[in-house]
Formats: sequence, C-alpha cells, structure tokens
Amino acid sequence: MPVNVAQVLGAENIIAVDLRDNLMPSKDLDSALNIVAQLTTYMTNASADEQKGLMKKGDVYLQPDVSFMTAADFDQMTKAYEAGKKVAEDALPQLLRFQLSKADDQAYVKEKQSRRSQLSSATAYYIDEIKIRNNTRLPDKTLRAQLALQTGQVISNESLELAVKRLQSEDIYGRITYKIDQADGKNILDMDINEKSWGPGYLNFTLAFEDDFVNRSNFSFGAQYLYTRDH
Repeated sequence: MPVNVAQVLGAENIIAVDLRDNLMPSKDLDSALNIVAQLTTYMTNASADEQKGLMKKGDVYLQPDVSFMTAADFDQMTKAYEAGKKVAEDALPQLLRFQLSKADDQAYVKEKQSRRSQLSSATAYYIDEIKIRNNTRLPDKTLRAQLALQTGQVISNESLELAVKRLQSEDIYGRITYKIDQADGKNILDMDINEKSWGPGYLNFTLAFEDDFVNRSNFSFGAQYLYTRDH
C-alpha cells in the first residue's frame, strides 16, 4: 500500500485499499513454510500500518474483509470482489466528492489520450544535454557512468529504459524518472534520481521453495548486505 510513493508523485488525495492477510494461529506454525509465511504476513501488515499512518485528513482508507482467503486463493476472487464492493459502497459518502461530471471526465480522458499519443509518436530523440537531479549520496559522475548515455547523438526510448534499468539493478536507488525538455532549440534529458529512503546499508533476503509433492522438499534462504559510502 505505497502511500508514500503516491505522495511523492504529487497525489493531492489518496484512496488506499488495504488487502492484508490475517496472521495464522500459533497452532498452525508447525512447518518452516508456515513460519516464513507468517513472518512475511507480519512484515507486510506492519508496512501497511506505517503507510496508513502517512495518510492525512481527506484521504480515504478502505479495508475489505478478505479474511477468508490468501493471495494465492484465486478460486475466492468472486467473494473478494463482493467484499471490495461492500466496503466501497459503505464509504460512498467519502468517495462521492471525488466524482467528476460527465463533461469533466470526457475532458480528462481526451487530455490523457493526447499526452499518450505525443509520447508514443517519438521513438528516439537527439539529446543535446543531460541534466540530473541527484538525490543520492553518490557524485554525478558516478550516476552518469552507470547510465552510459552520450550527448550529441540520437538516443532511443529503448536505450533510455535500459539505462534506467542499469541503475535499478544496483539495488540502492528508489524512484527514477525522466523527461525530454526543449529549451533554446535543444533537447534536454532531465532525470530525477532518488536513492532508497533507508540506508546507506541495505539488507536483502531471498527465499526459494521446491517440492515434488511426493517425498522431497527443498528450502533455500539467502541474505545480502550492501553497504554504500556516504561520499
């Protein structure tokens, strides 16, 4: 439930839907798989509680009653839909103030489609200059080296996306956005690069489970600690 991300992206009001799982009773914590699932549920719910705390007056918080299922219970989707419908209908007094008139909705759709067509019409750009808003502990020259983009040549959308993925693969960056601006007859690649909100050390966990449903079950658990310097 990424309330903080929506706020960073400029959302004035947030409608947050919390689809948390219930914790299992202690009697069911009788296997490694259930213990890991319990830990994951606890961490997810704790994160949702933290995000809920970021919501402000005027935001809407919805928590459908989906205690009868887990994320993997696809056969329960009809009941989940009904649970979501009920909680939304109960919150109609809060939600109706966001309703647009038919004319305003059509204008919004038209503007969105226009912007989308402008973006999709260009598959490459001649880049005269690259500007980086560096919200990280790393120097600009490090970010430019990782991006591996050169000015004074045509850069395709695909190359831009690959450059962003190169940064994201470092696993220390958070939100990365870019846009093409035009000023004084030049095309300027304007990038906004943010590192993760926690750190400078990053602890990552991995879990794998394999079962032939006959006589063999394999678990693997891994951890990685990545430390970045302040300069």
